[in-house]
Amino acid sequence: MGYIILRALKRQKKKNVLLLIQFFVGFLAMFLAIAMVQNIWRYRQQIQHLVPERAIQMANYEEDGQTGEDKQVQAYEKVVQKLEKEKEIERILLFENIILQLDEQEEVEGLEMHLNTLQTTQFLLTKGSTKELCEYKGGSVIPILVTQAMESAHPYGSEFTAREETSKDPKAVKHYRVVGVISEKMKFWSGNMIPASDGLKDGGEEWFVTPETKACKSPAAFGSNLIFVPKAGQEQQAETKLQQAYEEQGITAEPFSVKKQIEEYYNGQKTFIFVLIFFAVILLFLSVLGCIGTILASIMQRKEEFGIYVSMGFTKRKLARLILGELGCLFAAAFILAVAVCGLVLTGMDLNTGLRMNGQMVGMEACIMLVCVGVSAVMPVRRVGMLQPIELMEGRR
Repeated sequence: MGYIILRALKRQKKKNVLLLIQFFVGFLAMFLAIAMVQNIWRYRQQIQHLVPERAIQMANYEEDGQTGEDKQVQAYEKVVQKLEKEKEIERILLFENIILQLDEQEEVEGLEMHLNTLQTTQFLLTKGSTKELCEYKGGSVIPILVTQAMESAHPYGSEFTAREETSKDPKAVKHYRVVGVISEKMKFWSGNMIPASDGLKDGGEEWFVTPETKACKSPAAFGSNLIFVPKAGQEQQAETKLQQAYEEQGITAEPFSVKKQIEEYYNGQKTFIFVLIFFAVILLFLSVLGCIGTILASIMQRKEEFGIYVSMGFTKRKLARLILGELGCLFAAAFILAVAVCGLVLTGMDLNTGLRMNGQMVGMEACIMLVCVGVSAVMPVRRVGMLQPIELMEGRR
């Protein structure tokens, strides 16, 4: 049967190549659309590991100058102190970007997180836990979480010394102990970004997390890395309280909820996703119609061939299986080609977009392919079933 199917495909090579190209382009467009939809879903899920969707970032777009930094920090501290007393605010999160100089040639960026931030974040760890970070009250050895990209140089349980570049004391060297390894599947704040959800760090990159070792004195951290978690159902009241508190200190800032940040991320890709899906659906629909027409025409042209098969003992069921086999080979070839090309495309884009090939995507696309095969096969199989033995015998003569 396999040899017969391959011979039949080879005889109609031109028509089959055209159909192959059409289905390949359709499957490829659908793959890319599914990848983008999955990326948005994964982005939302990753944000939810960091903060609840109701969380609010106060976006301060004004650039802080180098002068008067102490006064700026004092103003932010007064805002925080006032809001800690408000009933609508459940939790205040703050983290600060820091750089560790590991040696003369190597430095790595990371985040120093305050206790509330550590307790709110759902870390994905391959080893260890965040317990020591949450319990850190000061001491000569600072617990630290490193990503899997850093694990080879700083394995779980090891200790090392490094100088904090952002420290006011350029000679100060700190002692760290690795108490956990962050999974490469986890995304994290890059810090100093508005909105905060822009430019999430990937677990495959080199970065780290330490607990708060000192009071934050960075206006940039207060301006970009300060996030408020209101109580459920109190979002509107919390936004009003936040704006009032900021205005009282002369700080110009706008509330920017995490939910709104996710919506803006989706809206930025929505049009392209819809265009891709529309293009893929139309192309696959037209390809299926063309495939049905081609197969039906070939059945009428292949009566002599079918007559020979009948004389060899083929039943109508076997002839239907022959048609299904030809369709299956055609669709499978287009599908495999689309998987290979999409995998290469997404691999090249992964560093910047987060798009990637995965088993779920292939499974969804395989279901779409099977639907196309089923729809394309209905009419040709029925036509084969309607062929009368006399037609086939006449075709053989």
